[in-house]
Amino acid sequence: MSLNVNFDKILFLMAHQLNASAIRKEMLLFLKDSHGLSEQVFSAEKSLKDFGIDSFKIIELILFVENKFNISFPETSYTAENLKSVDSIIACMFQFHDESSQ
Repeated sequence: MSLNVNFDKILFLMAHQLNASAIRKEMLLFLKDSHGLSEQVFSAEKSLKDFGIDSFKIIELILFVENKFNISFPETSYTAENLKSVDSIIACMFQFHDESSQ
């Protein structure tokens, strides 16, 4: 039996000390702190628009993620589905990394 291990992804995660949980936490803290929504309870899988986060604030969130984790999203990833929620942005980030490391 052979294992299908993506060493590039493992190295990426180790080098940046990233995991989905840590990224999610940083993104939610950013949203709470930067947009004055500290009293609101965020759900990472719920639509950002449900919390009053408009497209400009979503772009600010993307820029934060790019700067914080030293990554960049291709412009083609800026779709409504990819930017719908914190979890969809994280999934897009890992999908983009997987595609770029192949």
